[in-house]
Amino acid sequence: MHAEWLYYLLLGLGVSQSILIIFTLPDPPPDPLGWAVRTVAGGLGGILGAWLTHVSMHDPMPGVVALGAIAGATLLVGVARTFGGPSGAKR
Repeated sequence: MHAEWLYYLLLGLGVSQSILIIFTLPDPPPDPLGWAVRTVAGGLGGILGAWLTHVSMHDPMPGVVALGAIAGATLLVGVARTFGGPSGAKR
């Protein structure tokens, strides 16, 4: 495993936590299982988005792959929020 994939994993985890914090302020989410599912989805989305970007382009710049990691994390966190049950978000 290369070191950049760990970076994309951490980037995906950071994006998922940012999304969770934005949508659940001022209180923490009351559903710990949903929090765990969305955190794992963010990490996997970061790796998956970076991998898809890396595979679809020939020798991409690291910033483009990081953008793919952010997009993948956001997509999978959105799917987890939509189909993962109650999220505790106040709308």
